[in-house]
Amino acid sequence: MKSLVIYAHPNPLSFNAALAKVTEEELARKGEVRVKDLYRMNWNPVLSEQDFKGFHLGMVCLASVALKTSSTGIYFPYLQLVMQIASRC
Repeated sequence: MKSLVIYAHPNPLSFNAALAKVTEEELARKGEVRVKDLYRMNWNPVLSEQDFKGFHLGMVCLASVALKTSSTGIYFPYLQLVMQIASRC
């Protein structure tokens, strides 16, 4: 199994970074893992009007990243934690 972990937080000691690390370690037991730290890639977290107009293109780009890395799964650690908590409410 090949997995891609995507996370974004400016502080490498953040809770989000810790979630990404645990996710990476757990997935590594099952196969190959790549981690993309959006802040280290100089990602701009502010959604501009131009970005909003191209949002669907962003989804296409995300899919192409998964295909290029031959990933069988894409993981957003913080989002997955929030969804788990929400499903219990």
